[in-house]
Formats: sequence, structure tokens, C-alpha cells
Amino acid sequence: MQAQLCGDAQRLLDALGAVVWRMDAGTLRILQVDCGAERLGYPPGEWTARPDFFARVLHPDDRDSTVGLIRAVASDGRERQIRHRVIRADGGALWFRTRVVPEVGTAAGGTGRLLGAMLDITDEQEAVQARDELLSVASHELRTPLTSMLLRLESVERKYPGLDVVVRQSKRLANLVEQLLDLSRIRLGRLELVPEPVDLGDVVRTVAARIDAELARVGCSLSVRETAKVTGTWDRLRLEQVVTNLLSNAIKFAPGTTIEVEAHAERARARLLVRDHGPGIAPQDRERIFQRFERTARHNRGGMGLGLYITRQILQAHGGEIRVEATPGGGATFVVELPTRARAARS
Repeated sequence: MQAQLCGDAQRLLDALGAVVWRMDAGTLRILQVDCGAERLGYPPGEWTARPDFFARVLHPDDRDSTVGLIRAVASDGRERQIRHRVIRADGGALWFRTRVVPEVGTAAGGTGRLLGAMLDITDEQEAVQARDELLSVASHELRTPLTSMLLRLESVERKYPGLDVVVRQSKRLANLVEQLLDLSRIRLGRLELVPEPVDLGDVVRTVAARIDAELARVGCSLSVRETAKVTGTWDRLRLEQVVTNLLSNAIKFAPGTTIEVEAHAERARARLLVRDHGPGIAPQDRERIFQRFERTARHNRGGMGLGLYITRQILQAHGGEIRVEATPGGGATFVVELPTRARAARS
């Protein structure tokens, strides 16, 4: 009965395109692998013969992150799910979703054994890539006529004040299209940076001037505090996008209040704070709001839930980070930290 159950389980794994292995938690050497490993072109004996086999067959772009997450499982004993590519023996690549857990009896701290189940998701990943390519093309095609329409509307807005609502809604539509385009760039690995010397305070002032009419419309005032000139090598347009997203967020959720912006430098890092006095963000939502299409009760006011996700991706491409904290007395404070030099010209 046990043998039949094991045989049925193996057939199920084969049907799912799964590979199951046991690994030494300290060295990350594969100790045992099921016969599903042969679909990658490597016989099971080769998986276990070399101490570094698993790391060697990982795609170079995924190797460090995948190994790091597996080591984290060995260190803290918590399960991880990892998306990564594996290079087949013939040179091709397959996408896998791998779940890694400590073997029963393995304590946290890097000793004992880990179990991994690799599920082939190549077809799913290719479908996602095709969708992202379509999204990219569609966004490009929509942006061109929208930009032309906005320019024409803005040129006649002064003569016909009633058009301000049309212009505002057109800008909102153009922003949604731009967010979709950025989402497709991020998903396809095409978020490019063009680093140059940038004055962070000047970026804040430029954006503030650009949204001055919107601030006045909702009754917000803006307080900008810069203790000293804060400069770095960043992509200026992308930083303007970050500041615009954060100020627009504050305008939306804290109308009629003062929005405070602070910029200062700490050693080799720049720090930007955008503080509002709106309803605030619950502690359990403060990480979730940076995910794609995520909105909290505070954020359920239109939009696609992409602004903060794109903001974090831009900052991470610079080697920076963003988090949100509670504002004393009520509200939210978004804290941005950036190295004074962008780490790469491309995300």
C-alpha cells in the first residue's frame, strides 16, 4: 500500500512538472532528488555529485536572490516560496516556483536539512510576459493621442474656464496610462535610469510648483524644510515622479491640511519625508500598500493601486527604500532613503 501511494505521488509530481529534492542546510548541497530532475537533462546522480550543482544551474540573474532566500530558510526555519529560472543541460531555461521548508527535526541556525518542491511554471510565465508586452504596446498607443489632446485642451483652458474639469480628468486618465506603462516596464525589466547630478530640494520645489493649482483646489498648504543642500546622482525625472506620487497621495487623503516635506542628508544617504495629517494607515497595511493593485480603506478612493508600488520600484532601482510611519497626532509619514549615487543605469 505504501509503495503504491509513493508511486501515485511520483506520477502526480511528474504530471505537475515538479522536482523534489532534499538539501544540506549548511552547504546547500543536494542530497537526494526525485526522478523528475531528469526533465532538465541532468541525471539524478549529477545533482548529488557536485556540492555546488544547484547554485550552478540557477540562472545567473536569479542565482544570488534564490540562494539568499534558501539560506534564510536555513537560518530562521521559516518557509519561503521563490520564483526563479533553471538552466537545462541543453542551455535553455525553465521557470520554477520553488517552495523550501526545513525538514522535520531541523532546527533554525543553518544545520540539518531542507526540502524543496520545484513546480514548472514556464507556460504561466510566458503567458504573463505576453500580457505585459501587450500592456506595454497598448499603453504606448494610448499615451500619444492623450498627450496631444491635453496640449490642445490646456491651450484653450484660459479662454474657457469651464474646461478645467475636463483638463483635470484628462490628466488623471493620462496618469493612469503612464502607470500602466511603468508597470509593464517594471515587469519586463525595462525600467531604465539616467543618472545625473540632482539637487533633491530643487526636485521638491519643481514638483510643488507643478501641483500648486491642485493644492489650492483642495485647500492644502505645503511646508518644505531643507536643512542643507541635498545632492546626489539620480535619475531626475524618476525622482520627480516619486515626489509627485507622494504629494498627490497626501493631497488625496488629507485635503484641507498642511503637507510637510523635509529633505536632509545623513552620511552618504539622502532622506526625504512627506508627512500628511489625514486618517493615517493601519500598522497591518503599511507594507501591503506598496504591492501591486493593493489599496487599504484609506486608499480605496479611485486609482489602480499602482502609485506606491511604482514609487518603491523606482527607489529600489536607485538602491533606495521607502516605508510609512504614523504621524504624531494622526496621519502618515512616508520616509524615503536614497544612496547619494544611483547603483545602476538600469533596473
